[in-house]
Amino acid sequence: MSGAAGYDGSVLASGNSAVMNGVLLASAVVPVLIVVVLAWLFLRAGRRHDQREAARAQTVRPPLPPEARG
Repeated sequence: MSGAAGYDGSVLASGNSAVMNGVLLASAVVPVLIVVVLAWLFLRAGRRHDQREAARAQTVRPPLPPEARG
């Protein structure tokens, strides 16, 4: 008895179908794309925060009063 004899014909046929290949490809590619997009959003937010912080550091602030200088 061969190994394929225990499976239904539709199961054996779906193993080599284009649909199955598409599902396998999508299950491998989509999670990677999600991670890439989330990393890009996180890094973009960090860059914007750093730019705002640098802009705040460049603004001229009035000097502290003598009693606050310590």
